[in-house]
Amino acid sequence: MDLAIIKGHLHIIEWLYKHGDSCDENVGNSVARIGNIKIANFLRKCEVKYTEWSIDNAIEYGHLEFLIWLKSCD
Repeated sequence: MDLAIIKGHLHIIEWLYKHGDSCDENVGNSVARIGNIKIANFLRKCEVKYTEWSIDNAIEYGHLEFLIWLKSCD
């Protein structure tokens, strides 16, 4: 699933999840790295956890909108 996230393929992520692919803690970090809020919203429904690494990735890659979104989820 991480590769689909990094490439921004929401339709593949949805299909993988529907067919039993689970989300581990790296998934939140991957979506933070690309800063894709649509994918993040979907993954939030799947109970993905965002960690300090997620915040660090969003900062490193310059995704301010993602950080704002992430803080609004608290």
